[in-house]
Amino acid sequence: MSRRFEKRLWRTALACAWLSFASACDRDSAIAPVPPLVAVVSGNNQEVHDGFRLSSPLAVRITGAGGSPASGIEVAWRVTFGSGEFHSFPNDQPVSAAVAITDADGVARIYFLPTVLGQSVITATAEAVTSAPATFIATDRPRFEISFGPIFDCTPFNDPSLFSLNNSATMVSQVNVPVSIGYYSWLDNSCTARVKTTAVPDGGEPFDTGILHPGETFLFTPRVAGSWEFTDVINGGTGLLIVR
Repeated sequence: MSRRFEKRLWRTALACAWLSFASACDRDSAIAPVPPLVAVVSGNNQEVHDGFRLSSPLAVRITGAGGSPASGIEVAWRVTFGSGEFHSFPNDQPVSAAVAITDADGVARIYFLPTVLGQSVITATAEAVTSAPATFIATDRPRFEISFGPIFDCTPFNDPSLFSLNNSATMVSQVNVPVSIGYYSWLDNSCTARVKTTAVPDGGEPFDTGILHPGETFLFTPRVAGSWEFTDVINGGTGLLIVR
């Protein structure tokens, strides 16, 4: 056998091996393509206060086989824990059927308004997608804001604090739902507040925010039902927390 013929045989064998490998790869790809997928894009773990809509829409992306965006796919949204309303994106109108259609980038969006204190869990699914649903958590918690009276000088004698929650000094929450006490961020940096309880229900824990500066927040989680009375010991405002 000539050397030239041997080289030709080797080239032929290598070519056959490569073709066999490529063919096997093609078969594997055909057998196990990248499956369609629904995934969270943005909007998860948002927090809102006192029954307002989440500031950002819930958004998911649908990708088809190979990972390319899938447009024109109907996405169904459902509350699996808690309660809330869905609003269309971007015109923010209540919808009777919680569905949204993916755009050219494979993204579907919808607004959500919690209607119960605490956490709500929302899932997004698409009929053509067999992957696990995309899951979102939204939290609604009561919030007290400390604002200042008619004389803006941050002195305890001429400028007592006012507590405001939808124009009320009484806040209503539920057992084990965190309550937020915040200090308005637009106040002068020299302003301070300190909120302490003056009366607590049987079995309830007192709270003391310590010194609060503008823009700061204190979280308190009531563990029993009852009423907490509290005051701003620096500026003189008073308020009431009722837990049911």
